[in-house]
Amino acid sequence: MKINKFVKKANGMYELVIEDNTVLVHEDLILKYDLLIKKSLDDELLKKIEEENISYIAKDMSIKYLSKRMRSKYEIEKYLYSNDIDNENIKVVIDYLTKNNFINDEIYAKSYILDKINLSQDGPNKIINELKELKIDYSYIEKYISLYNNEIEKSKIDKLIDKIIRTTKNKSAYMLKNKIINSLYEKGYNKYLIDEVLDSKEINDDKELKQKEYDKLYKKYSKKYSGDALELKIKLALKAKGFF
Repeated sequence: MKINKFVKKANGMYELVIEDNTVLVHEDLILKYDLLIKKSLDDELLKKIEEENISYIAKDMSIKYLSKRMRSKYEIEKYLYSNDIDNENIKVVIDYLTKNNFINDEIYAKSYILDKINLSQDGPNKIINELKELKIDYSYIEKYISLYNNEIEKSKIDKLIDKIIRTTKNKSAYMLKNKIINSLYEKGYNKYLIDEVLDSKEINDDKELKQKEYDKLYKKYSKKYSGDALELKIKLALKAKGFF
C-alpha cells in the first residue's frame, strides 16, 4: 500500500494517508520502519505498527505525567490503566521507564520521606502508611524512614503542641491534652513521644474559664434543681467537660 501523504499532528503523531484510508502513527515508528523512505507498507507491517503504536503513545503519556513530579511505579500503572492502556502495554512501558531510570521506587521513597520531613507537619507513621498505599517495597520504606529520627520528631511535636495551646480557647486542661494527643496521633506521630513532650508542658485549668462554665451550668440547672442535687448535677457536667 502506497503512503500518499504524511500530515504532522499534535503530540508527536503523524497521520498517514494510505489510498482511501488514514492511519495515526507515532513519529518514532515512522523512523523505525523507514516509512519516509519506503513510502509504502503492507498489511502485516501496518498491523504491527498499530500494535506498537499503543505502547509508544503510552510511553509519551507516562513521560509527560512524570514531568510534573516524581512518581512511583504504582502511580504510573494506575494512570495508564485509567487511560485504557491494557496490561501487556503497561508492562512494556514500566520496563522501559525502569530501564531508563524514569522511575525508581527506592529513590522515590527517599525523596518522599525527605520532602515530608522538610515541607510538611506529617509524622513518620502517616508517611509510612502513605508509601504503603503507593505500593512502595517496605524494605525501601524501612531503610529511609530512619531519616526521620526522634529528635526531628520531638521538635515537630513541640512546635505543634505550642500552636494548639496558643490557638485553642475555652477548653479544660484535660480536654486540651486530649485534643493535642488525638491531633498529633492522627498526623502520624508516635504516642510515646507525644506523651514525653506533653509531660514537659505545664497545662493547668483556667480558673476563670472553670468559673464561667460553672456559672453557665448553674443558670441552666437551677431552673430544675436546688441544693445538693444542683451541686451534684453541676459537678458531673463540669467533669464531663474535663474540669475536676
